[in-house]
Amino acid sequence: MTTTTVTIGTTTVTKNFTVTIDQRTLPTTCISNSNSTTINLSARSLTCTNLKLHTAFLWVMMKNPFDFCAYYLTANRNTSPLPEVSASTLKDTCSCLVTHKSAPLPLFKVGSSYSPKPKKQCNMSVASLIEAKFKEPEAFCKYYTSTSRSISPFSMLKPGDVFAGCSCLI
Repeated sequence: MTTTTVTIGTTTVTKNFTVTIDQRTLPTTCISNSNSTTINLSARSLTCTNLKLHTAFLWVMMKNPFDFCAYYLTANRNTSPLPEVSASTLKDTCSCLVTHKSAPLPLFKVGSSYSPKPKKQCNMSVASLIEAKFKEPEAFCKYYTSTSRSISPFSMLKPGDVFAGCSCLI
């Protein structure tokens, strides 16, 4: 069996093809009528209504996605701490989430830039906080420590503190 990945457009496949719509879904048979071999695809509309599943996923993966999303939207990001969600989809989902928040979002101060090198000494109390906030703390820490940071996703911590907490987890 052959697998093809399609993101936009029209494609024609033979009867024994498996089609994956974007890279986050498992291969599925998208053709209900076995005689049909053409699938017409159009760009997904990223309205808040269409991002409900992604929003629910954020609530599963994070204790309070509002604060994380407010942080995530402070810069133009090209990576995501969630392997299951692309950076662009996370940005769109976070934009919808913070737009519909009724309480004030945290304010983030740009401070000194902290580098992932040299590795900071482990701070278990910060590591525990990260573990409490994220279902996959290792994935978050790999994302966060992949580059220098001048903003922390935790309003009460500096970026250097987050690096120290992450050094216990990765």
